[in-house]
Amino acid sequence: MYSNLTSLRTEFKRALDKLYDEREIDNIFFLVLEDLMGIDKLLFHSGARELTDKEFAEMTGVLKQLQRGRPVQQILGSCVFNGLRFKVNEHILIPRSETEELVHWIRSDQTKMQLQSIWDIGTGSGCIAISLAKAFPDATIIASDTSKEALSVADSNVVSNEVSGRVALKLHDVLSDNPPALENLSVIVSNPPYIPVAEKGAMDVHVTKYEPDLALFVPDDDPLIFYRRIMEIASGILPLGGYVYFELHEELALATVDLFNPDHWEVTLKQDMQGKNRMLRAERIS
Repeated sequence: MYSNLTSLRTEFKRALDKLYDEREIDNIFFLVLEDLMGIDKLLFHSGARELTDKEFAEMTGVLKQLQRGRPVQQILGSCVFNGLRFKVNEHILIPRSETEELVHWIRSDQTKMQLQSIWDIGTGSGCIAISLAKAFPDATIIASDTSKEALSVADSNVVSNEVSGRVALKLHDVLSDNPPALENLSVIVSNPPYIPVAEKGAMDVHVTKYEPDLALFVPDDDPLIFYRRIMEIASGILPLGGYVYFELHEELALATVDLFNPDHWEVTLKQDMQGKNRMLRAERIS
């Protein structure tokens, strides 16, 4: 039983030790503590105050859901990405730090460019599109997804982050539909499904049980299906000097590079903070 903040932290570590490592548990604990109780790390370390009955009930409920493997972001209903708050639920991928790194790369790359139009393929929560809309206020952003439920979440995030009129949401299946009407396209960006189905059994339950398969998995016999299709589309509609940015499966990074004809594309791989090849940039050169 826990009655104060110190014992609550100890209980989180005990209850979740089979699901997360100690650092992740602490991150989850302080995320919940600040979201539900308004207590950050500084306040936590200032004293082990007692929990009220309401706080005890709320924390017990959250901990039970965490023990079942439900992601903390879904429990709280939102997360922070690139300094912005995004609604999340079971219909979209929870925005991840690797995707933040991709957005930061685009921002640093394109700061001096006059971006006119950006197409975010497989937008999910809208985190990439909305972050780029904030970074490039003069650009038009098209954000597409094959899921109506995902687009509903993205629409809510467009409104809450005050980029309505700047981000156009499109129901679009990139594998089968023709590209939407695009003018002065500068950048195509995508974090598409890239995990072979065979890898599902080795993944954490908080991913496989609670996040949509549609946004995660690809056939074992064609894991680059989305990259190949997007590259084909980009070859037809992206002008000289235009860019494609991808988030990647680290073990398929070199194979993804091979999709691009070096006579027409200059391709760069970028490592994430863990030193893994997780991002790709391709510039149209001919």
